[in-house]
Amino acid sequence: MTQRQYTRGFTLIELMVAIAVLAIAISTAVPAFTQTIRSTRMQASSDELFAFLLQARAQAVNERRTYQVRWQESAGLLDSALELAAAATPNTLAGRLGLADEDIDVRLFDAQGRSLPKLSGSHAQYHALQYRANGSVGSTVLLTLCRDDDPASGRLIRIQPSGSPTLYPPGKKGHGNDEDLTSCSEP
Repeated sequence: MTQRQYTRGFTLIELMVAIAVLAIAISTAVPAFTQTIRSTRMQASSDELFAFLLQARAQAVNERRTYQVRWQESAGLLDSALELAAAATPNTLAGRLGLADEDIDVRLFDAQGRSLPKLSGSHAQYHALQYRANGSVGSTVLLTLCRDDDPASGRLIRIQPSGSPTLYPPGKKGHGNDEDLTSCSEP
């Protein structure tokens, strides 16, 4: 009688079970990973915009000139490109910012929650925030950054009349961060 030799390895069924377990693990991890990427992009975009506003204010004060931060409008949403230009020479581009995520909608409001009016330029309509030579903006301005009109992950930047911006945590809008952002279309 001949002895049967066993070779080490995996059977087809063992491989199929391992692949099925791996597929289940991946399918549960992908949505969480996707959400993490989206929230990281929102964080990066709001941090970039906040830093850009600080830069615009500092540049206005340092040069003792009025500067505008402009949001170009495209297809009903505000483009990701922001421009910083001297108000006296609007064709001079002093800085440009592309947000980390183009799907983010940036909206501007006054202190009462009314949408700021659009201005007409040489190429298109745009929204503008104007920093005076002393760094002030005149009245409170609110900016919301949202994706898919989701206020829970949206960010609010409040710019005081003095020109000082405040960036609130995701989904928050109040002092002490106890007030939730309830809408992206009105702060």
